[in-house]
Amino acid sequence: MTILQFAAGLGLALLLNLDLRLRWLARTLALIPWAMPPVIIAIMWRLLLNPNYGAVNEGLRGLGFDADVNWLGEFSTALPAVIVVGVWAGLPQTSITLLAGLQAVDHSLHEAAAVDGAGTWRRFWHVTLPGLRPVIVAITTLDFIWNINSFALVYLLTAGGPGGQTMLPMLFA
Repeated sequence: MTILQFAAGLGLALLLNLDLRLRWLARTLALIPWAMPPVIIAIMWRLLLNPNYGAVNEGLRGLGFDADVNWLGEFSTALPAVIVVGVWAGLPQTSITLLAGLQAVDHSLHEAAAVDGAGTWRRFWHVTLPGLRPVIVAITTLDFIWNINSFALVYLLTAGGPGGQTMLPMLFA
């Protein structure tokens, strides 16, 4: 979950760092999962992923797919569904930390790289990421610890099932 959570968090942080209209609203909405206890998150996602009336299957049916998927009850989908829920629940911490790191990167370095002819990707790779290195190490470590401690979320979603497919280390502990 940590790599996916980092990638999604970095993407959201980059988006929230842009100077867009209603940026304050987007930043506020990004914090919603952080304010929710794991029990509420698990109940909400169990309802969303319900095979009979869940919003995920209904949305897929609305798009024309044959969606009768038991997301939390099938071997092939249970672990990916738990990972998606875990990433969603941990996204605010990762995003806000990376957003703070992005705002600490010296803007003059980006300007100098642009003057030297560096494109967006090159500036990101050679200016932004090195500037974020201490934050990346810290948030990756914290995400790893938080994921190991996310017993309630995994247990309430699947209780380790189906057939032990989601018996993650926190359930063994």
